[in-house]
Amino acid sequence: MRTHLRSAMKHHALAAILATTVATAGCGSSERPTDASPQGNSGAIPGAPPEPSIVLPTGIDWIKGDVEAAFAQARAEGKPVLLYWGAEWCIPCHALKAKVFSQPDFIEKARRFVTVYLDGDDPGAQKWADTHKVLGYPTVILLRPDRSEIARRQGGDVREYLGMLDVVLDDPQPIDDLLASLKQSTAPLSLQDCRRLAFDPRLPRLLLADAEDTPLRLQQRLDLQPAIARCPAEARIERARLTALYSSAVARLEGEGALKRGEASPRLKQAVRSLLELQSDPRLARAVGDIVPLDEEEVFDTAERLKVMDRRELRQLQQRWIAALEADADDPTVPAAERLRAIVARLVRTIKQNPKSSAPIPKPLADDARDQATLALRNTPPAAPERAEIVERSKAILALIGDTEGVRKIVAEEIKVSPLPYFYMSQMGYLAAARGNREEAIKWFKLSYRESQGIATRFQWGASYVKQLLQLRPEDESAIREAAIEVLGELEGPGRIYGHTRNQLAELDASLRKWNVDDKRAQAMVAIRSRMAGICAKIPASEVSARQACERFLAD
Repeated sequence: MRTHLRSAMKHHALAAILATTVATAGCGSSERPTDASPQGNSGAIPGAPPEPSIVLPTGIDWIKGDVEAAFAQARAEGKPVLLYWGAEWCIPCHALKAKVFSQPDFIEKARRFVTVYLDGDDPGAQKWADTHKVLGYPTVILLRPDRSEIARRQGGDVREYLGMLDVVLDDPQPIDDLLASLKQSTAPLSLQDCRRLAFDPRLPRLLLADAEDTPLRLQQRLDLQPAIARCPAEARIERARLTALYSSAVARLEGEGALKRGEASPRLKQAVRSLLELQSDPRLARAVGDIVPLDEEEVFDTAERLKVMDRRELRQLQQRWIAALEADADDPTVPAAERLRAIVARLVRTIKQNPKSSAPIPKPLADDARDQATLALRNTPPAAPERAEIVERSKAILALIGDTEGVRKIVAEEIKVSPLPYFYMSQMGYLAAARGNREEAIKWFKLSYRESQGIATRFQWGASYVKQLLQLRPEDESAIREAAIEVLGELEGPGRIYGHTRNQLAELDASLRKWNVDDKRAQAMVAIRSRMAGICAKIPASEVSARQACERFLAD
């Protein structure tokens, strides 16, 4: 990666931190601070954890949380099931509600399904996620009444979901059968089957190589090239997505080694060229944005270093790509969140073009970007589903132009007005840590945990609080021991150590082991492990995987 790109990423670091912190969207506490100081209840929370205020998408007859009831109704009515897996703290979930579930066409088609909403904090939700291998929020799964899966989708826009519903209503074969057929047949694929492949979120995991993979192992993976050729000509978006998936897998596997050698294999050159061609077509670039981010310019840098094509042709493709982004940034008819995304990309490009400047972004450009962010925030009510996405992009804009105080003010305001204040409390913690104020940061992380709501969410936020203590105040053995013991208490109850919660527990285990690498905190570790042993003892023997995960925690 070039020096100027590394320079741009340094400027972008704060935006990245803010964009990747965990997000929440439950109902606020009466103890919510009225300013940007970490006040509120810092004592233990008695009784059961508070339940989040669930905001279901309107216009659709959702069954809330009861998957068994949904399948019983589906069998009785002969309808397929549409299962929406989400969380009230999940920013992309709110975007899905705003951009997809509110559309009249989607609402109309959804009436031909039994629709069920399963929140990650519902009792038994994480266990259900394990059963159907749901890994992230949001996920929409379409199933037959016999529970065989037809299709699934994560993220995306309304056109993709409408097509997904149409496919299911045509009664296709289960998705697992379709995947198996790719290796067994050379027959042409229907538009519907290509669409299901192109938007199935499991496909990247079948393709994208792990670090230890070899080119031979990639060849042994599901090869999408024949499938791309078998898709009909009118499946332009679907072919683009399958091409992006395969080309990204090749680039990830071979790119680093090729850059070190200064030469690329024919397969890698073709893969990078394919990605460039997709990026330079505005419609296709948006269609593959969840695979190859629309504002990612590194592919052009890689192409130049590997001499994938003539320099003049490369620059022409890059200019077409930039023109598409610029059009979004300046078009008032483009939704505010997408316009802000394009402005972020514009600022990053400007920084890269002026890597040695102490003020790489000209003042008029910075002022205009700030004004656009301010206007978007002002025009978006706090309870609007798109608000969280606009807040994140506004913070990124202010971080890029160097206005860290502006970022802090946005976060402070969201703590006051947002229906998900604990997300912004944790962001205040990251901001305080970035300023070197460890004690203020810890107070915010602690408060964000105490204010969080929901079974799985409280453990996730609690584990984050403990990990921040380990990082910011590792010498405070007593505080870490007490916090860990308290947070583990969130796991006490049936059906809790599954899915995302089990993954969070494994991460907490690794963090505590690293803290005790020299075995000087053995006494604290014994106390923490003893608390966990009490929780494990109450898990029914029938919950085999939950007991195993529990007993592995800090085990010798």
